[in-house]
Amino acid sequence: MHPLQLILVVVLSSFGTGIYGSLHGKTLAVSTVMNDPFMMLKEDSEALVGKNKYEGFNVDLIQALSELLGFNYTIQLVADGEYGTHDKVKGEWSGMIGELQSQKADIVVADMTITYKREQVIDFTIPYMNLGVTILYKKPRRQDPDLYLFLLPFSSDVWMCIIAAYLGMALLLSAIARFIPVDNSLPANETEFLTDNAGCRSKVFSTRMIAALWWFFTLMMICWYTASLSAFLNAEPIEKPIESVEDLARQHKIKFGAVQGGSTFNFFRDSKIDTYASMWTYMSQNPNVFTRSNKDGVERVLREDGGYAFMMESTVADYVVERVCELTQVGGLLDNKGYGIGLPLNSPYRKPMSNAILQLQEGGRLQALQEKWWKKVRGGGQCQETPDSGAAALSIANVGGIFVVLLTGLGISTITAITEYLWTVKEYLTCFK
Repeated sequence: MHPLQLILVVVLSSFGTGIYGSLHGKTLAVSTVMNDPFMMLKEDSEALVGKNKYEGFNVDLIQALSELLGFNYTIQLVADGEYGTHDKVKGEWSGMIGELQSQKADIVVADMTITYKREQVIDFTIPYMNLGVTILYKKPRRQDPDLYLFLLPFSSDVWMCIIAAYLGMALLLSAIARFIPVDNSLPANETEFLTDNAGCRSKVFSTRMIAALWWFFTLMMICWYTASLSAFLNAEPIEKPIESVEDLARQHKIKFGAVQGGSTFNFFRDSKIDTYASMWTYMSQNPNVFTRSNKDGVERVLREDGGYAFMMESTVADYVVERVCELTQVGGLLDNKGYGIGLPLNSPYRKPMSNAILQLQEGGRLQALQEKWWKKVRGGGQCQETPDSGAAALSIANVGGIFVVLLTGLGISTITAITEYLWTVKEYLTCFK
């Protein structure tokens, strides 16, 4: 075969095998760090060796990539347990980034965020998972029902207007009865009071018109009150100290922090947004709000019971709230970023790795893995809230206030009756003196 023909065959064969050919048959040293649910030890890990000791999302990810690209791999935990920070004095990077630079590892498969500073010293594949910073906080408590819940449909000024309208109508009817003697709006005796409606026996048109207007007013107020009361009875009284990052930044009662030196830490430190910058000012002035790890942050949120909020990446927060039912996420994502596989600068493995990740995404494999490790295994899905089956019966805590009003009214009426009786007796005795 002619030498030129041989070269052409080699070139064509390289294109035919594709970009995956550069990884086929190689054994890669994978650097990683322990973090649920990305990298975890199996329950029987003591009886296992090598990569068989581990399980998690990233274990399944690297296995899927090895099947697509045809490489073998070993898993090694990073010696210092860090993702990677830059030492300005030594001019070196620690953690997994440092291991890539020193060629102690071929790739990094971990929950490592793609950032500008990291991109300057290592290469990343396309993101295999998108995320953002979120707030982990204690789930709001259910408040006891308000004893005077029946007063809530109307504001205090509306209730004052209703009382004023009642007193005004009573005074107006009394004045008409006094100044127009022919009016017979008041019942003649006790029997008529029990059998006839006061106001219906009025012989004066003005009294009848006032009564009709009062009936119409009362009908409309009852309709509005009933509609509003139904909404208040169905609403669950829940205490929510904070509902957004703005609420957290404005208040001074709840402490908040993040993992010392992590990507969330750097996000607040470098942010130019006023809200996040003010939060960083608070955190930097109170270094005790920072934690050594996500686990420490979660434990602190539980321990301080509403007195501490923890800023962390949404992927880990999602995993936690699926298993710790006392916790929840507050507000939306504060930013948008992604996890990528790290490689040395100018690595020839970057493109085949990225293409393989695209294949896994398009085939739904990555979504299935995330569903598995977040919601199905190791206690996932146990914090799903069951939907309400129907309206619950009202307890005394819901309607107790109306009984208080009734008893108070009866007490006032009794005191008034006794006062009137004593006054009548006094007038009677005065007449016989």
